[in-house]
Amino acid sequence: MKRTHFLFVGALVVLLALTLVLSPTGALAKKETAKVRGKITALDTTAGTVTVQDKKSGESVTVTVDENTRIHKNEQEGAALTDLAVGDRAGVRYNKETLVAKRIQAKSPKVELSKVHGLVTAIEGQNVTIDPKKGEPVTVVVTDATKITRDDVDAALGALVVGDHANAKYDPTTMEATKLNAHSASTDGDGE
Repeated sequence: MKRTHFLFVGALVVLLALTLVLSPTGALAKKETAKVRGKITALDTTAGTVTVQDKKSGESVTVTVDENTRIHKNEQEGAALTDLAVGDRAGVRYNKETLVAKRIQAKSPKVELSKVHGLVTAIEGQNVTIDPKKGEPVTVVVTDATKITRDDVDAALGALVVGDHANAKYDPTTMEATKLNAHSASTDGDGE
């Protein structure tokens, strides 16, 4: 009786081990998975491919994105291939044999913001032109994400007036303002 019980338990252990090794999520599947971390150097949304240059080895890996690939961009789940961009930093888990990506986690490169300080000379739609004492006028784009203050109080774009003293921080590539601080000319403020 004890011997039969011992053989039965032994057989269960062998079956469990085989199940783990042969299952898609088991040890065998882990050997088929590879990782690459680096910058996205090419992106083909038509072909559904992403090329990442590994930051350690310098080698490039091109993976295919399919309907099962999970994409995260700037820590947001549910991103699409079209949300990715050349220059993004990315970590990719993919199948070594098929080169199909299982997961892509990407982050946009950090942007060095530019600043402008001067007099508001024009407000047209979402565009605000600031003329600094030195240099050329700069037109920034106000978006829903732009933090606007006027006379040290949170404000909407409509509260700004031509003639206000203002300073803005903005992305020099898109010209989108992240902050726009203004002071009415009568408050003797300097927009800071």
